[in-house]
Amino acid sequence: MPIIAKMIIIIKGMDFFIIVYQVFTLFIYITENYAAYRRFIMASYAVFYIKSRKIEYTT
Repeated sequence: MPIIAKMIIIIKGMDFFIIVYQVFTLFIYITENYAAYRRFIMASYAVFYIKSRKIEYTT
């Protein structure tokens, strides 16, 4: 559960990734594939980091 809470904080404010996260969470609850879940966390964090850096550069 702490991982899920951390995940929601990371993707907050990103509408597309919130939808993807909900679909992927449903998929995880069905399959319990935790390796794929960890890969998804790292990928979404990387995208969020790149987006935040882009915002810093543009402003």
